[in-house]
Amino acid sequence: MAQVSGAIAGAALLLPTLDGATYTSIGGGTPTLGPNVSILRGLLMEAVLTFILVLVILLAAVDKRLMCAPLAIGSALIVSILAGGPISGAAVNPVVAFGPAVILSTESTSHWNDHWLYWVGAVLGSVVAALSFRFILASVEKRTVCRDKDNVEK
Repeated sequence: MAQVSGAIAGAALLLPTLDGATYTSIGGGTPTLGPNVSILRGLLMEAVLTFILVLVILLAAVDKRLMCAPLAIGSALIVSILAGGPISGAAVNPVVAFGPAVILSTESTSHWNDHWLYWVGAVLGSVVAALSFRFILASVEKRTVCRDKDNVEK
């Protein structure tokens, strides 16, 4: 709820800084699919971008295998936005699409057309990342399977 409220508040705060035509022309910051990008391709891009970000977070912050977690996480987010921006808008987190869409609902409902793909892509990507981490990539003592019980430190 905090992220959703923050996204709506952030989009609302952007509104008075720009004139109405400019705000509407940039879609209030709502991510959209690029030209000639299919819904399936956009969904796949959002899932892959979220997978990468969540996996880096798990490896850096949870497993502490990467030094300087904030730098690793920030770098993963920057690369995701640069790579996925032209294809899917690179929301990575679905509330990034939700906040501006709510504020723009008074102008138009077209921002909700492909909105579902940001939620589904994020869920798919994060679930696959969590399962990959838990079963394969986590340190031996944090794995659910694929671990040698004799070598786990007690």
